[in-house]
Amino acid sequence: MLTIRPSREVDIAAVTAIYSYYVLNSTCTFEITSPTIDHMASRCEDVLKNNMPYLLAEEADSIIRYAYCTWYKPRAAYRFSMESMIFFDKDMCGKHYGRLLLNALLSEAELVGV
Repeated sequence: MLTIRPSREVDIAAVTAIYSYYVLNSTCTFEITSPTIDHMASRCEDVLKNNMPYLLAEEADSIIRYAYCTWYKPRAAYRFSMESMIFFDKDMCGKHYGRLLLNALLSEAELVGV
């Protein structure tokens, strides 16, 4: 059964592992070196400090996806705009969980005024 919930500090190692796959095997992150767990924890803290959602999808006690959003740009005209990110475990494709996680992320973003 899929559970979508806010991230916790103990989740960052799993989030880092998911993200690192895309750093090393794709161009979608625009990074060429995998960030450390501490660096990913700092990124998560930055998202949460700005009152933006950082959500995880869990199945059978394993984190299989994560998503977050950030304010798009600091200028006033962008005050209702966000940038969203969703990453998933490479072995967990095709279950349509991304759509569920995106819907949850958008609902949470609305609560903070996006």
